[in-house]
Amino acid sequence: MQKRSLEMKRQLYGQNDTHRGIALSCNCLGNVHYERGRYDEAEKLFEKSLDIYRTAHGVESMHSEIAISLSNLENAYRVQGRLEEALEMHERSLEIRMESWKHIKAHSQIALSLNCLGNMHCDRGNYDKTVKLYEESLEIYRTVYGANSMHAHIATSMFNLGNAYRRQGRPDKALDMHEQCLNMRQELWGHNCAHPELAISLNCIGNVY
Repeated sequence: MQKRSLEMKRQLYGQNDTHRGIALSCNCLGNVHYERGRYDEAEKLFEKSLDIYRTAHGVESMHSEIAISLSNLENAYRVQGRLEEALEMHERSLEIRMESWKHIKAHSQIALSLNCLGNMHCDRGNYDKTVKLYEESLEIYRTVYGANSMHAHIATSMFNLGNAYRRQGRPDKALDMHEQCLNMRQELWGHNCAHPELAISLNCIGNVY
């Protein structure tokens, strides 16, 4: 269906048209290929979408449509093991989102992007950078949901930060984060619930000890 939609839009707008409708269809079809493991095809479509959006809005534009294409392209690069290119795409996407939402005190999508970027730096062993990104993410989530809120996104940020502290060689801070995360997850899922996230949190606390 997505392929047919793209063909119809090309007939409507022209093969070489830079219409945003074609870019949207390229993104959607790219996602279909991505989900089916056809990463080369997905990458080509995401790149085409990005080219069209940059033509439509300007190469240096801070438009959210460009950020979406960058994020999609990042995923395609990452799953193919092209980590440096993926990191570049993600950092640019985050920069655009932060500029787009600068009038908002805190936005959950920025917190999510910071978390993902922290994961990428953690995979590279850049633990100081990782901690900084996770701390920023946690601060934003607490602003969005409330400092004392029991929310799964806050728990995940605590969990990630606990792991980063442990790898940084700061076991006391790691233990504190993991215990806070466990307490929150127990409140969310129930103290006697057989939830995999509770098991993972307990295992991480054991690793710190």
